[in-house]
Amino acid sequence: VFYEDAKHIVGSTDAAISRIADMRARAKAPLRVGYLYDATSGVVVSLLSWLKENAPDIRPEFTCLEYGYLMRALMERDIDLALTMDIDSEARAVYDSFELYRDCYYLGVSLDSPLASRASVSIDEIRALDNLIFPDKNVVLASYTQFRSIIGDESDLNIVSYYRDLRTLLLQIKYGDGVALVAGHHNLCRDSEMRLIPISDSEICFPVSAMWYKNVAPAYQELFKRMRDVFAMKGGKPAKAIRDSMNTM
Repeated sequence: VFYEDAKHIVGSTDAAISRIADMRARAKAPLRVGYLYDATSGVVVSLLSWLKENAPDIRPEFTCLEYGYLMRALMERDIDLALTMDIDSEARAVYDSFELYRDCYYLGVSLDSPLASRASVSIDEIRALDNLIFPDKNVVLASYTQFRSIIGDESDLNIVSYYRDLRTLLLQIKYGDGVALVAGHHNLCRDSEMRLIPISDSEICFPVSAMWYKNVAPAYQELFKRMRDVFAMKGGKPAKAIRDSMNTM
């Protein structure tokens, strides 16, 4: 009995939120876009230009957030669209999305590290290092899960510290306070301040995607469909709009 009542309550809530979102869209309310800085800041510039030309009635509002806060904002419907790493398989049941480009994990080291001259490094070599920095699972759970799937449980590793935010991690790597797995997009949009070493025996890649709730307002569904035609990967390659906005790709 509770299950049947709960289905009705949840269904009514989703329908109400969808109607509100549709009213917002028709009333020319802002399109709220959340994005990861290094991963998609170039995309934001290109997207803003495209919206001005192709959807002048839409007024976009962009907010830069860390991954965990970004996904929470999307889940709580504080944003309409997220430009983010697509590393949570469970999210695909809730959100529609299209891939902007594919990224991979590397071993991030300082420029003066003995490892900086290496062309590649193996998983076993990473496991044997004595200065690994690992994600704090209580703060960056998605990265923690990724790290564990790539290099194993932290109890088998020589970990010097745990990081709680990406900015601090990148500073630690830059100044030689440790090494860590780092997504390649951190070298796409900034001057190189560290060396990213390919992992030789295991290419760990993931999509960077545009994501939104499946039951988003019809007006936004149509907009995102048009956006997909311009920005989605085609034939395994990033669309020209993405390549132009991230010129090192």
